[in-house]
Amino acid sequence: MLYKLKFLKKLMAKNNNNILIILIAIGLAIFLIGGGLGFFYQWQKNAPKINEASEFLKVKNTLSSELVPSIVAFGQVISISGRDITIASDKGKTLSVNINENAPIYSYISAAAPNEQTRIALSEIKKGNLLNITMKLNPDGSLSGQMVLVFSAGQIQ
Repeated sequence: MLYKLKFLKKLMAKNNNNILIILIAIGLAIFLIGGGLGFFYQWQKNAPKINEASEFLKVKNTLSSELVPSIVAFGQVISISGRDITIASDKGKTLSVNINENAPIYSYISAAAPNEQTRIALSEIKKGNLLNITMKLNPDGSLSGQMVLVFSAGQIQ
């Protein structure tokens, strides 16, 4: 062991500059290899997300095309703000929809004629009502309500 230390001291004394250059070169090589491997790993890790984004874009474009005239959502009204209605599913998922100005709204809640539809105004929808909203997915990703059916909790089983 002592022999090795003496050898290193002699080597360093003679070739001090050469050893420094070699150590710097080795350090730089390790840094470049590590950076390249890190870059490759990140590229591989992020590649599926690009595919997911393109799949989402395809689905959004299809749902907002002329081929799909409407999408339906059903839930209980939890809030109303202007023409925006937020409904919740029985499992707690929420969805906010802007109801079009000219969207027909029909109610099936009537003491005089139960289970018959009556056209009503948006202002007559109350928190707690059950809604069936026919919507259209717009090209920008927003939803617009095309028609609303209003039910009471006792009518849905």
